Amino acid sequence: MNQGTAHSLFVANPMADNHSDKIKVCLSRAADLRGQAVTAADTVSKDELRGLESQWLAIAESYKLVEQSERYLKGLRARRSAAHERIVSARRKVEPTTDASGEVSAPAGNAPLADLLGILVRTAIEYTHGNARAAFYLADGERKTLHHVTGMPDDYAKFVDGFAIGPESLACGLCVSMQRPVITPDVIAEPRWRPWLWLPRQFDYRACWSFPIEAAGGRMLGSFAMYYKEPTEATSHELDLAAALTRAASTVIARR
Repeated sequence: MNQGTAHSLFVANPMADNHSDKIKVCLSRAADLRGQAVTAADTVSKDELRGLESQWLAIAESYKLVEQSERYLKGLRARRSAAHERIVSARRKVEPTTDASGEVSAPAGNAPLADLLGILVRTAIEYTHGNARAAFYLADGERKTLHHVTGMPDDYAKFVDGFAIGPESLACGLCVSMQRPVITPDVIAEPRWRPWLWLPRQFDYRACWSFPIEAAGGRMLGSFAMYYKEPTEATSHELDLAAALTRAASTVIARR
């Protein structure tokens, strides 16, 4: 028996499109070949049959990998879709709407700014399955300091109230100054954080990501921050999340 014979068996018994069915057929082929090898009269035939059995088992394994990959990708798409829906839902709750007459109204009426931004904070936490904390900070009128609005405990807020905005600052102060995100995967490894390391130690975080909130025309309104207990790199999906949340926050803050 040779590979040509194995191929003819495969064609003569076409498999279904479902990967699980294909795996079953491959395993059945391997079992048949194993049985033939046991009863084969000569050594050459036994070796050929066992070689073909190994090939069918390898094919079955490849289908298993494909099936697992498809299952993983399907789950990943579902998780991303759910995350996207949470972001869209959060934006609907906080962003103002315009009716047919052109009148602008806020979905949450006259809700305090902290409450509206708190919706976005909860969205960020849900997106990370509770692995992150998040907070919003507002810049003062002169764009020199930042002030906590919502997200972190009061004890934390009092330590960072009036946090300097500037090129010599760090985290949110630096990101607002440079008008671009500042991603610190591990604060312990970042020299700028050395005078401030007591803060993440006291409040139990290692990664700090900061994103500027920009109004139309480039005016800086404040910042959005995410904190992780363990050193953490930002993925493209998390950067997209931050971009969506800061856009929503910009609309809310600008109208306040």
